[in-house]
Amino acid sequence: MPTIIQDNPYTGSVSGSIIRAITLGPGFQWGPYCQTFMNVDGKPLTLPNAIHDENPLSDDVEDPTGADFNGTNLTFAHRSLNVHKIMYKNTINVGDWLNYFPNFQPKGPSIDLKINPKIKEVFLATSMDAIKNQLNKLHAIGDTKATGTKAYLKHYDGFATLIDADPDAVFVGTAAVLTVDNILDRIDALRQAVPLSIRQSPDLIMFCSIKAFDLYYAARAKSQTQIPVTDVKANSMIIQAFGAGIKLVAINGLADDFVFATIASHKQNSNLTQGVWVDGDTENMQIMKRVNTDTNYKMLMRFHMGVQYKTGKDIVYINSTAKP
Repeated sequence: MPTIIQDNPYTGSVSGSIIRAITLGPGFQWGPYCQTFMNVDGKPLTLPNAIHDENPLSDDVEDPTGADFNGTNLTFAHRSLNVHKIMYKNTINVGDWLNYFPNFQPKGPSIDLKINPKIKEVFLATSMDAIKNQLNKLHAIGDTKATGTKAYLKHYDGFATLIDADPDAVFVGTAAVLTVDNILDRIDALRQAVPLSIRQSPDLIMFCSIKAFDLYYAARAKSQTQIPVTDVKANSMIIQAFGAGIKLVAINGLADDFVFATIASHKQNSNLTQGVWVDGDTENMQIMKRVNTDTNYKMLMRFHMGVQYKTGKDIVYINSTAKP
């Protein structure tokens, strides 16, 4: 029976090294817009948030003993952030590398990642790009195609799925497919529906699909009724009358006609959150091959992730299908 030779490029757990590279590195589109919670035991985490009813200030300041406390309740929001099992696996044939770059290879029949760290660097970088691309989609809508009792990704509900199922999230207007003729009116209606309490926040973000983003730019060029100030690729600013801007961010993975707005950042004020499980026993990564002469390396990575938001009342959205 062939022996297994393991080459683990990290001394720590996946949570301590890989997860940080995923959530903070380039290519993961949700990273800058989610507050990250480290879950130490894998159990659901109640998100810290509360909703205040009406006005807390009283006009009866001279006689506080007779103050009326009706209508000034502070209600805790009860939304749970769950993490779900995720496994990444892939194979690379380093013999291909040997054929392309023969002058840079170690001599002899053994091709070892420790001897040639450049192969490992390319393997890790390519794998991370693939992971981030799929996580962008999982964070956006989840995985509705997963089936079976052990298909853990089927429980990974993305933001759009959670929002559409939440009665507190505000559905704006009527269901309609986005076109170059209606996108400006739809986006403006969404802007106007944002609660005034968060309208002027610098962290107010409007998330849309690649299609919606392209339609918005095409409509802007056609009518010039909305002039966005471009920051970087796939980010623009919708300028409001009082000077505050709303960033329009395109996310690969959101449905074509789904657009939503809320407070989103990596800071404590963010309404969007993501969770990871910090546990070195279950969060692990290995790069393995069989016998020394084998040129196929296999990567296996296990970790946990999940998404949730704190309150639906601070989310407004549009879609091509009516709210369930």
